[in-house]
Amino acid sequence: MDSERTPAVPLYAYQKRWLEDDSRFKLWVKSVQIGASWVMALELALALLFAKQTWLWMSASQRQSREAAEYTKTHITAMGAVARLDLDAEEFFGKTRTLVDRVVMPNGSRAFFLPANPDTARGFAGNVVLDEFAIHQNPKAIWAAMFGRVSRGYRLRVLSSPKGAIGKFFDLARMLGLDGGLRPAAQPVAARGWSGHWTDVHMAVADGAPLDVEQLREAMGDDDLFAQEYLCQFLDAEKQLIPTELIESAVSGRATMALPSDFRASGPVYMGTDVARRRDLTVHALLELLGENYVVRAIDCQRKATFAAQKARMKEFLPLVRRHAIDASGLGMQNAEELHREYPAKCEPVEYTADVKSHLMLGAKRLFEDRRIEIPDDRDLKADLKAVKRIITESGGIRYDARRTDNGHSDRANAIALAWHASDRPRQTMADHSAIVGRGVVTAGEIAAIAAGASGNGGDGWFKPRPIERQRRFGGAL
Repeated sequence: MDSERTPAVPLYAYQKRWLEDDSRFKLWVKSVQIGASWVMALELALALLFAKQTWLWMSASQRQSREAAEYTKTHITAMGAVARLDLDAEEFFGKTRTLVDRVVMPNGSRAFFLPANPDTARGFAGNVVLDEFAIHQNPKAIWAAMFGRVSRGYRLRVLSSPKGAIGKFFDLARMLGLDGGLRPAAQPVAARGWSGHWTDVHMAVADGAPLDVEQLREAMGDDDLFAQEYLCQFLDAEKQLIPTELIESAVSGRATMALPSDFRASGPVYMGTDVARRRDLTVHALLELLGENYVVRAIDCQRKATFAAQKARMKEFLPLVRRHAIDASGLGMQNAEELHREYPAKCEPVEYTADVKSHLMLGAKRLFEDRRIEIPDDRDLKADLKAVKRIITESGGIRYDARRTDNGHSDRANAIALAWHASDRPRQTMADHSAIVGRGVVTAGEIAAIAAGASGNGGDGWFKPRPIERQRRFGGAL
């Protein structure tokens, strides 16, 4: 790039390398939080400023595409030029009408910013940016619709952090040899008409980016996800969540599958209940917290039990339990509501959503990684724990699930995770409760429990992770 086109803004070496690479097709495998979208917006601003061009920027979400539009406008203004930013402007791409954010220059240059959509890509002809391409919805359809439109001399920029060894972004990275999680000997890397860039968090820090790597790793709380988000490693599309060696090393003679008849707790006991009716098992897991360790005291299974029988079994255990987290999704909703009404400070309904399942399974995994759980030497329990998989979808999403068998659907593992969650609810003051939740009327029992620091429920007692809670637990990583 000519020196007269280089802006007077500080750039890190990896950003400068990207900006000065004038290749027609560029790909960037990069860490999150290193300013990649910011410098891509700078490249776009320069292109719009110095020649009449049309660009389409497609992001994974409207928030990200709007942020890119604002970056671009800011860069243009900083260079002393004039541009108009139109938000939610109506445009037609082919026959597709859509609302876009739009940057318009006096020289006729235009850039459109919007969430990724195959129909939009199909109707556009011009230069294209695919930002965080690994998490676009339906990336293969977007690629097929878009690539033919850039074939007549237009430019293409593709940048993303990895989201599993699957999908078109992974295919492009592999073609360029950037899929192994290793820094290339020299950059950019050239292959089949493409110019490839790679920047993990360590490389960014070495170039001057102000990031505390160990703080980020600790806050994220999951080494696999940290490797993917910050170290540019493409994780296997499906992987056992808790390694077998960690499960086997957790076996302890202190742990039991059933409560001894003379059981007397030496520490607080927490219960988790995963609910089923016909196909899977209803499982009640009891964990006793002894010092820093959680010791499994009971894994009580009911097969094809009526809801009345399930509720009766839970009420048998409740006198022993400090807190109880119960699956309130679908079949479990009625018993969860009734038990919470009867025991508002003790029984917490938990609705399974993607965020909740992630919270539960990563919490359980951390217990095994930190050697803070003791389990009995039971074949079915260990099989359930080994069956839980971290699955990366083609659009880059992550879910935690297990294949259904005659022995259930990892119901024992789910119940243990719920019991851990029951113990891990943050202690709240009444002021905390009002400020964080702000929902409806609470009962006198709930108020008393909150004041005593015994309840971490929301205003209705149901656990639904909110951004403030996810940030407290995972540093905003989830």
